[in-house]
Parts: sequence; structure tokens; C-alpha cells
Amino acid sequence: MRPVTPEARQLAERIVALEDVRVARGEDFPKELERLISRLGSAVAKQLGAHGFDLLVGRSIELTRARHPWLGAYEHPRGGVSMSGGAVPPGQDPAEAQAALAEVVARFVWLLESFLGEDLTRRMLSETWAGLQSEESFHGEQPE
Repeated sequence: MRPVTPEARQLAERIVALEDVRVARGEDFPKELERLISRLGSAVAKQLGAHGFDLLVGRSIELTRARHPWLGAYEHPRGGVSMSGGAVPPGQDPAEAQAALAEVVARFVWLLESFLGEDLTRRMLSETWAGLQSEESFHGEQPE
């Protein structure tokens, strides 16, 4: 498995920050994951189609399980996130849950870049998160 590019990870971190995602308790994770997936869907589902979007989200969750095995309880059937094995394990460190959210988004951005390229991915995501346009580009250049 190829690693997520630093650029994709940085973009994902910006999205998580712009969405003001906070996992104060492990129990917050499902709600925040669903909210982030919904926002990603509003950014790209029109271009990818619902099925293409669902496939990328499902794959993103699957790839994130390598670092966060407790995500095995989560699936992404059409139309939302479901938990086949229950919620976040009791006592789950909120910081790890927050990191898992960022990783799911990073994997999604990375997969999207793999298919569409960095520039198109950034333009699509910038339509939903205008704050991405005002920051440095992937290559450290200022947008024109």
C-alpha cells in the first residue's frame, strides 16, 4: 500500500480544522465521522456519482483500519456510516479517535488525487471549503 502523500494529509488536516471537528470523548466519533463524510459527499458526489463516492469512502475507512484496528466496527454502506461491531471501544483515547478521523479524510483525498489529480481534487474540495483557496497550494505556491 502506497503511503498518503504529505500534501493529501495536509489538505485533510485543513478540512478537519475548517469543519471544527472535535472528538472530546470516544462516543463523539460516529457523529463526527458521519458529519465529515456528509460534507465530503457535498463536495464531490456530484462529480463522482453516489456509487463512486461510496466506494471511495468505504476504501478510505478500510485503509485507515491498518493504523486504527478498532475501525473494524465501521462500514460505509450507501447513504451513511454503520457500525457492525458497536461504537468506539470504551475508554478509546479521544486523541486517537481524532487522528482516525483525519486519517479517513487523508485517505479519501489521497484516493481522489490518484484518480483525478491534485489540481482538480483541490478545486472540487475548495468549492465546499472556501478556506482552502486562501492557503498555500500543494506545492508551497500562493494561489493567483
